[in-house]
Amino acid sequence: MAALRRTTLNLRRLHYFLAVVDEGHFGRAAERLHMAQPPLSQQIKRLEVELGCKLLNRSRAGITLTEAGKVLYPEAQRLVGDAMRLADKMDNLVSGAAGTLRLGFVDSAAYAIMPRLVRSFRQAWPDVDYELHNLTSDEQVDALASGIIDVGMIRAQLHRATLRRFTVLTERFLLAVPWDHFLTARQSAFLVDIGDESLIGFSLVKSPTLYSEVATIFAQSNVPYAPAIEVANYSTVLGLVAAGHGVAVVPRSAAQSPADGLSFIELADEAAITSITMVARPEDDSLLVARAFELATTLVEAEAG
Repeated sequence: MAALRRTTLNLRRLHYFLAVVDEGHFGRAAERLHMAQPPLSQQIKRLEVELGCKLLNRSRAGITLTEAGKVLYPEAQRLVGDAMRLADKMDNLVSGAAGTLRLGFVDSAAYAIMPRLVRSFRQAWPDVDYELHNLTSDEQVDALASGIIDVGMIRAQLHRATLRRFTVLTERFLLAVPWDHFLTARQSAFLVDIGDESLIGFSLVKSPTLYSEVATIFAQSNVPYAPAIEVANYSTVLGLVAAGHGVAVVPRSAAQSPADGLSFIELADEAAITSITMVARPEDDSLLVARAFELATTLVEAEAG
């Protein structure tokens, strides 16, 4: 059996070969490649030696491809093109313009900041892939620590966690009630107006930090926070309110959720304010994460200005 000849193709010589074929002339190809003609001719001859076959027919009339050259030409185009695309991709990865950005977000952010933020990200970095994870604020902190997500959009102020952070949205809380509730006739209300109404709130088990934050707001208004029903996300909260199981305190952005049978009333309590904060691990030196914070800052400043 004949021994297999192993050849390591030189991408630069393939690039030279393509230039000569495309120009149909060694002189013009050399000008295009910004090199002298003799070295170019030598590189093509070395390529022919490496491959063990003649690739070009040279004559006064010009250059034509041999049968072997006709086989090599499209393959050389593919190889050189793939190499250039790979180089561009690696350059983008190093510069933070490519890669995968894994974003966590609370469900209310899906109607507030996330659509605008992701749209801005995709316009700025079309080569970046995105993974979106709908998680509670506490779950996002755990996901950041374990490397499941790179950036989080949390609702609660997690003082227990050392995180890089930037507030992307500050808004007031609203009171969500069934559409036929007696409070719908009012322009605004106070937490004390909830009275003996069944309150639907967040789970102390699944969202302890958010539970604590909302409880603090109630306490500042001298109203006890005692949810009759505890759930894990605002979508479920609103669904239960619409079904007549009680009332709930929700951020204004959650009121953008499409749900029938609901009315929203402005809460006049001074403490009834919440925010969405962009967070990341402080030790994360990823350029993609850094750019995400820069773009979020630009977006917020533009909307504020």
